[in-house]
Amino acid sequence: MGINIEQYSNISKEEFEVEIVTPLFLAGADKDKSEIRPASIKGAIRFWWRALYGHKFASIKEMAKKEDEIFGSTDRKSSFFIMVDKENLKKSKSSEKLHESGFHILNFLAYGYDDNNGKIREFIKENSKFNIILNFYNNSYKKEVLNSFYALIKFGSLGAKARNGFGSLNIINKEVFTEVYYNEKILDFTAFSKFSRLFNTSRRFKTSKQALISIGNSYRAARGEIKNHNLDRALIATPFKNNNDRHSKPYFLHVNKLKSGEYQGQILFLPYNYDENKRSNYNTVHTVMCNVFAKKLEEVKL
Repeated sequence: MGINIEQYSNISKEEFEVEIVTPLFLAGADKDKSEIRPASIKGAIRFWWRALYGHKFASIKEMAKKEDEIFGSTDRKSSFFIMVDKENLKKSKSSEKLHESGFHILNFLAYGYDDNNGKIREFIKENSKFNIILNFYNNSYKKEVLNSFYALIKFGSLGAKARNGFGSLNIINKEVFTEVYYNEKILDFTAFSKFSRLFNTSRRFKTSKQALISIGNSYRAARGEIKNHNLDRALIATPFKNNNDRHSKPYFLHVNKLKSGEYQGQILFLPYNYDENKRSNYNTVHTVMCNVFAKKLEEVKL
């Protein structure tokens, strides 16, 4: 059964056939039941819009005002809405694991979503397919929304553990080209700048999990190098609130599906202005991390 939007008028639409490349952790009210949620897709597009276009604004307040015009708020309607056709989703079984047994890099990447024995919360399996329809009330923002959606496909992932490469997506029915704008300075939030760096695996893999394992091992090795240098690993990320210093890591692990049907892993580094009292140490940590990536992976021009 397809999606019918005939009830709506004067709306332009873009429809995408989407394939899930790596296991997707996404749920609704019941966190133990996987579900594709339009609100989650919209939130991810919103994040990549900030990363692409945040440099255009003089302040975060000014950016937030434009963001509300595009994505909506409690006081105003969004310029577009999302519909999802979820007919071809394959969900994991209750006993299914990401790997066979023992500790595995996938445990490390999925930390918090497994029981330390390889058993994982329900997820939507790789190779599942679904349709996303972006419906635009206001075409003034259509280009920016689509470009942000393409950035999600090219650099990001959807759902929980997205920065660890889970929930990578591929568009089947259209070519994806992302226009990236590089600010001359690092901003106070995650955004593209001239300091952004992109690393790919030189190998192509037969399965998406092999590609994810490869970049996961590279990321874990880089974290280990921070320990070897006696640097503070909390400067990579502090996912839980600790003295008001909660922050996400500036790395985005991702798996691309190539036209050949093979898979390639990548790691995107998007630095931002950290607390000025710790900024020098923060920059040192990420210089060490990126040096490891440059040795283990292939740095490519963004």
